Amino acid sequence: MFLNAGFARTMVRHHDLDIEERIVKRDIIRGLSLLALASSTLFFGCAEDFSEFSETSDVAVSDTDATDAGRDTASPDSGDLPDAQQAPDSGVDAATSPDAATSPDAASDPDSGTGDPGTPSTPYFECPDGTTVGQGWNTVDVAGTERTYHLDLPADASVPPAIVFGFHGFSGPGSPRDDTHGFRQHMLNMGIEPDARADLPFILVLMEDTNLQPVAGLDWDIRTDDPNVDLPFFEAVVGCLVEHQAADEGQVFAFGFSAGATIANLIHSKYPDLLRAFVSESGLWANEEENLRIALQATLGFPVVDWQWPEMAPIDAGSAAILLSRGGPNDLVPGAPGRASLDEAGEFARDALVANGRVVIDCWHDGGHTLHPEVTGALMLDFFAAHAAAGPSPLLTETIPSLPQSCTIERP
Repeated sequence: MFLNAGFARTMVRHHDLDIEERIVKRDIIRGLSLLALASSTLFFGCAEDFSEFSETSDVAVSDTDATDAGRDTASPDSGDLPDAQQAPDSGVDAATSPDAATSPDAASDPDSGTGDPGTPSTPYFECPDGTTVGQGWNTVDVAGTERTYHLDLPADASVPPAIVFGFHGFSGPGSPRDDTHGFRQHMLNMGIEPDARADLPFILVLMEDTNLQPVAGLDWDIRTDDPNVDLPFFEAVVGCLVEHQAADEGQVFAFGFSAGATIANLIHSKYPDLLRAFVSESGLWANEEENLRIALQATLGFPVVDWQWPEMAPIDAGSAAILLSRGGPNDLVPGAPGRASLDEAGEFARDALVANGRVVIDCWHDGGHTLHPEVTGALMLDFFAAHAAAGPSPLLTETIPSLPQSCTIERP
């Protein structure tokens, strides 16, 4: 009896040790996963990187003040929103506006292979019933959820404006409103404002993110195109701008950095014939094999993000163009335990994009995970204006005079 009881106690101890060993192993795996998630919270732009765009302490005027904002008072008023939602002063000095004469006029060049600006005969997207849009903050119902976005309108409402979206990088648990304020102010300070060029009046759009955290997203919903909370939001905004502001659906452009570049890349992958020209700085293309490998390195090899993007579909040569920047050896996924290079990701993406019909302006710098210092607001507007007309990109045969030596044009 005593022997059997001792044996039983021994077996219990072994059983307990086995359980403890499994618990330790489980905790190690969980710890590694949490470390991977901690790394991914810094993926594509950590809070300190984004802080250079945050200038929200200088909230000086309401966006509905047509005198200070320099906008047409005929625009729908958004003054019924809370005061806390009013946007900062644009802070743009007219002297800093880009010179329109520095860019080729693709629409007027008979040899450029382009014609008059063309809007698709059937709108891509519809605007939800009852929605109005105007200068300042706006809301739109997206599948039962109220989403908020900010507009800056051009002064001349008689010309169908283009649309320029701005997508900020990931800011951790930072306020979506602050993120929107900060990146809008940064774009305005770069001279990316609606009346900067007489030949390209546009509506500047900043969509407010839903503050998604890893692994659900990085402020933006960048994991997959379906389901996705931001793509229907983008669709609704475009539809409402076409319906209520007579925006030109054939002239939709974007500028994104880091996670913001990644959501722009996803939008282009979903709608390559709509977002035909955009600026993507230090982002990821999750429909390219080597980019997926690099993304996996950022999470210690754990597949904590289930990337499911539409394929990088082949298109007619030159029917879309991307200005892509990458920051050299130090353009790494911030905080990743392994070497996860967004510079290499950009290089692989460039080759895949060109192989699938896109013109790519490849702009390299050695500043790491930050904006390219020579990709100025003036250059971006030159790039957008060159693609304002329907038809193949003029960069198939031409260049942009303001293009710096750090940028090269890669053609399909």
